[in-house]
Amino acid sequence: MKSIIGRHGWRGSMTVEKDPEIIGFLTAHGWGEASFFPMTSDASARRYARLLQSGRSAVLMDARDVARTQTEQFCKISDLLRAHGLSAPEIYARDFSSGFLLLEDFGDKVFSRLMDGDPKREDALYRNAIDMLVHLRTLVPPRSLTVASSDVLGPMIEPFFENYLVEDGKNKDRTAKLHCHLLEALRMIDGQTRVVSLRDFHAENIMYLDNRIGPASVGLLDFQDAFICHAAYDLVSLLQDARRDVSPEIEGAMIDYYLSKVEEDGESFLSCYRILGVQRNLRILGIFARLALHQNKPSYASLIPRVRAYIERTATAREFDAWRDELFSLLSSPAQDLERDHHV
Repeated sequence: MKSIIGRHGWRGSMTVEKDPEIIGFLTAHGWGEASFFPMTSDASARRYARLLQSGRSAVLMDARDVARTQTEQFCKISDLLRAHGLSAPEIYARDFSSGFLLLEDFGDKVFSRLMDGDPKREDALYRNAIDMLVHLRTLVPPRSLTVASSDVLGPMIEPFFENYLVEDGKNKDRTAKLHCHLLEALRMIDGQTRVVSLRDFHAENIMYLDNRIGPASVGLLDFQDAFICHAAYDLVSLLQDARRDVSPEIEGAMIDYYLSKVEEDGESFLSCYRILGVQRNLRILGIFARLALHQNKPSYASLIPRVRAYIERTATAREFDAWRDELFSLLSSPAQDLERDHHV
């Protein structure tokens, strides 16, 4: 397994006795004798480890480097999803003051791994994930969640301007134009029906639970940043996956499948899907550039060409006729360090 290294110094596989805060939490909840196996980390400051003890397993979330409010939000959203028949991990124990959670272990059947191991399963697994999204639409959005209006979604692309772009005088004018066009496009979504959106819903963040059926067979892992948004947001997160290639054929077939399950005006939904796809992927470009350039995570640079290709594929649609040139010009102007050091 990859090591997980943070302020609290997890390295490789280790025993819990080497971290008194962890051993204190686990002992208090009956897991003090567990074997401890760090799990692969992502861009998050949270760290995870699988615990094995007496034939049982669980997952430790170490969120000491994360704001307490984020961990509390994770628990609130988990409770909400579980109350509506969806498979967020059961929380066996929580200690917000220390920053630890003890979670249900969903195993190792990650959607992306299953698809890569057997490409013939891709269609069925994506349909399974979409069935979960259709069920998610039935949740009444809690008032505590942020509403992703155009005023929220617009500023979310700032990482693109701050981290991805080369700084020069020409880009300043193009940036201003792009910002105005994108905000105008996002405003058409403001009047649309909104649902609970998990935000980071993609094939590496969902698990196949073969002992459950229907929407509950999709194990949900990353939802603490959930907000209230147009239903297309999570669908584009799934079908324009920054971490794996999704062909235009699969993307189109899955959009059709989704629309066959819900009451939506197809053309209006597709317009929102495309606009949110560009908004989301511009943000991702900026985040990946920041991780590669400033946080010593060069592997994220290798994902940038795929994300850029999704934008280019989407922006051929009529919604972008007035600002396609500015968009493509900026996409082709990555920061010099990205070009020189990461060949983006």
